[in-house]
Amino acid sequence: METQKSELQVNFSPNVPTMDFWAKRINIPLSPHAKDMDNIYARAHPWLQSLSRQLVNEHQLKLENPSSNRILFSVRVPQNWMKKTASEASPITGRVRVLELPLQFSSFFSPDRGNQWQMVFHSDMFRVLRKLCPPVEDMFRILQCLAPGMFTIVLVSKDEKGVLWRTTNALPDLGWITQNKDRLVSVFGAKRIDRLTKAVSDATKGLRWAVELEPRQKTRY
Repeated sequence: METQKSELQVNFSPNVPTMDFWAKRINIPLSPHAKDMDNIYARAHPWLQSLSRQLVNEHQLKLENPSSNRILFSVRVPQNWMKKTASEASPITGRVRVLELPLQFSSFFSPDRGNQWQMVFHSDMFRVLRKLCPPVEDMFRILQCLAPGMFTIVLVSKDEKGVLWRTTNALPDLGWITQNKDRLVSVFGAKRIDRLTKAVSDATKGLRWAVELEPRQKTRY
């Protein structure tokens, strides 16, 4: 397939049927109890907090007091912040300027908090930080390991015939898992990480394709 145009998107969706689809696809059963996910997430707290401190110390973000006792950490992007790279400078547009994560993973499923988390993960701020600040990418990958299907990366591309393709990636790449294996095992356990490693090594499990043949008509693979 020769593509003419492509766009990379982050998608957050606490949709249980979607998560169950990915759980069966990668052979990691979806826990029926939110408390189980909270316990695993709690083991990831030190790692996530360390990454938030890296954003402050290495990327000039500002640490803030959490807005409530239900928030693990809050970091703000200063109004004049611009992370420069060799080829570009990337200003952040939009109203969302604070990156935070919940103290408990079950907050992601809460109807009262769902809009808040969508605003964070779908914001221009998150897009830019994930692209330019490795700690944010690491945070996202940790969340993917915990809840495949809730946090996905979607590549939207259009081929020379105008057909729209959507490639959804629900898992970290193999190189990232290998590089962080010891820490991942300490959080998730060796069995889960072995299954994740097998899944990301097989593109038919870690990726999902959808072809839009006509408006609102899709074929999935």
